[in-house]
Amino acid sequence: MKMQQDMAKAQEEVEQAQFTASVGGGVVTAVVSGKKELTSLTIKPDAVDPEDVEMLQ
Repeated sequence: MKMQQDMAKAQEEVEQAQFTASVGGGVVTAVVSGKKELTSLTIKPDAVDPEDVEMLQ
């Protein structure tokens, strides 16, 4: 029973956590919740060519 309680507590802690990853020297940064939901995606403006927005798609 103790192991199940410990696992439930660990799962709850993970779900409340946020995880951040950056690539390209910080050009793109993503934040994901412990529930595997994307909560933030940041792209530095100087990394985007306003004439070629399709590049991002």
